[in-house]
Amino acid sequence: MRHARFIIAVALGASASACASEEVTRIAQGVEAGTPPTPVYQRQFADAITGDDTPIPVSDTAQNCPPGRPCYIADANLGAGGPIDSYRDDIYERPAGRGTNARTYYPSIDIVGTDVGLTASWVYYRIELFGPEPGKAPGTAAGFPNFYAFEINFDDDPVGDAVVQVAHPTAAWS
Repeated sequence: MRHARFIIAVALGASASACASEEVTRIAQGVEAGTPPTPVYQRQFADAITGDDTPIPVSDTAQNCPPGRPCYIADANLGAGGPIDSYRDDIYERPAGRGTNARTYYPSIDIVGTDVGLTASWVYYRIELFGPEPGKAPGTAAGFPNFYAFEINFDDDPVGDAVVQVAHPTAAWS
């Protein structure tokens, strides 16, 4: 199955100057540093995929999913850098509704994996999603109706220094 990918390139100088001034600044791709070159990725991160799981019945809870209306339950995914999807550590991706609404699956927020790259002038981040929303075309805002973001930390403190956000990515982002 072919999954949807979005590539986001951020000019380092533009992001750093926006953070240093403590102002909220919107930067359009290509405005500050020109068109980004071909992305270079040094790290890849795989994630648990809920979309390839078979929904299961859940009983003896406050919110059951009977056999006729089973629920999607995300797999635990213990990656090399620590837990990625872990109920014990309260770190998880939920590409399905909550409780009995877990029978509704949202492929446009089911992360398959990410790639990260860095050059002297650019930060690259690519997110691979399981697919568009059911019945919607890939590469359209209706197929990916969500708000996607990632955080960049330029120093070693626990607080991020920049947040890159994309709302409703379309074919221009693929």
